[in-house]
Amino acid sequence: MAKHFWIFCLDKFLPERIQGDSGTLKWEQKRRFSGQIGDSVLMLQSSKFIAIYTISEVSLNRVIYPQKEVWRISVTLTLIEEFKEPKELSDYLYSFPRIKYFDKNVYRHFLFKYYRMLQLEFDAVVKRRYFCFAFNARDSHKFYASRP
Repeated sequence: MAKHFWIFCLDKFLPERIQGDSGTLKWEQKRRFSGQIGDSVLMLQSSKFIAIYTISEVSLNRVIYPQKEVWRISVTLTLIEEFKEPKELSDYLYSFPRIKYFDKNVYRHFLFKYYRMLQLEFDAVVKRRYFCFAFNARDSHKFYASRP
């Protein structure tokens, strides 16, 4: 079972990096990537979830430039399941606690290359279990299940 769950936004990577059943994504950033072998990844492309992958290899190299230090990251992914019909991000907006304002452009919450997810968020998309994340004065957070 996966230790962590991720959303990778394919629009932020070069499209030819993932072809067929596997592929490698490479990028540089200041923070260290905490993904591990066996983690599950949901691919998001053009505001649609298109497939589930698992991380089969992670390579982290520290690179020191004159003005900054960065991590050069390489993640190899293996296809687990490609969705027959892509799943619209808009169907799951209320399942993601990161989205707090629904009246403006909600897609601004997905501007980065990747995000860590909770298992409940992952299950909401994969198993079509819709949740509503609610805040109130007594509880810091609760998930409320609802049937589609």
